Amino acid sequence: MSRRTDRMWAAAMRVTALKVVQPSPTQVEMLKLMRTDGPLRRLAGGFWVAGVRELNYNGAPVDSPWCDVRTVRAMEKRGWVERSGAFTEEWRDSRLLTDAGRAVIE
Repeated sequence: MSRRTDRMWAAAMRVTALKVVQPSPTQVEMLKLMRTDGPLRRLAGGFWVAGVRELNYNGAPVDSPWCDVRTVRAMEKRGWVERSGAFTEEWRDSRLLTDAGRAVIE
């Protein structure tokens, strides 16, 4: 092996510390809302909400925090929320708060 190959292998085998991912303000707000109001569910128009009580004429939540699917998928990727399993379709299934999600907001 050449010296260059040795350096490449050494760099590849080097162990680095895992980066701790900090949640965004929207993610924190949604996780806290899930803790008090229950699971996230999808409304028509792509609004993901927890515990919404009133909708406007467009179907958007009135005076209630909401997030889009990218936020939901990012939280799911990090293990903070999980699918409830009520529906087979990913977009239709509500999301539940996990123990990891509770740890993030405490």
